[in-house]
Amino acid sequence: MSLSVDHDALAAIASGLRAAGTGLDESGRGAPAAVTAGVAGPLLGDVLATVGEAMMRLTYEAHHIAGIVDEANAELARGDDAEAGAFAALGGGQQ
Repeated sequence: MSLSVDHDALAAIASGLRAAGTGLDESGRGAPAAVTAGVAGPLLGDVLATVGEAMMRLTYEAHHIAGIVDEANAELARGDDAEAGAFAALGGGQQ
């Protein structure tokens, strides 16, 4: 079994994660500051607070994982460069 990792695909994954995190963050701007729901107001306020906290964590994690993907992609590129240099030093690709 072999695994091929495309640098452009990893960059796209990181970009998509960042976009998702930013989208979640921006969606929180539309949340109401106060809730008027009669006797259910405190409960609804708790629900909104919980949702807001979950969105904050998801936003953070999306950006954090994007950074990890970028680091992995950079490490992979360094490895590819080292392998290409070693191959060239051995006369690889010459006939």
